Amino acid sequence: MSLKARVPNAFEKIILVVGIFIIFIGYLMIHQEVISTGFNWDAIQTILMWLFLIAVIILLAVNENMKEELILISQYQLQELKLLAREEKKDLTLNEKEIKLLKSIAKKKRL
Repeated sequence: MSLKARVPNAFEKIILVVGIFIIFIGYLMIHQEVISTGFNWDAIQTILMWLFLIAVIILLAVNENMKEELILISQYQLQELKLLAREEKKDLTLNEKEIKLLKSIAKKKRL
């Protein structure tokens, strides 16, 4: 069993669109502000807040991706545990058969 390639969900697609929109509109607004008033303390604060907002969007996307990947990994591990349980059951069945065979051989040797 191999891990399947994950398809982005609707929330991740929305995050992508909103992130691109914030980057584009934020740049245009900051550019307009710097052109009209010059590069002052307010422009620096606006740029830092815009960058902070972009960082939050990136962290949100990464967090959503990790959540989805963990779901896939846990499903894969559950399948592996089920396979291991089946194999262990088979081994126990074989061991019981071997024990019965050894007991029957031991009884024959005693007689």
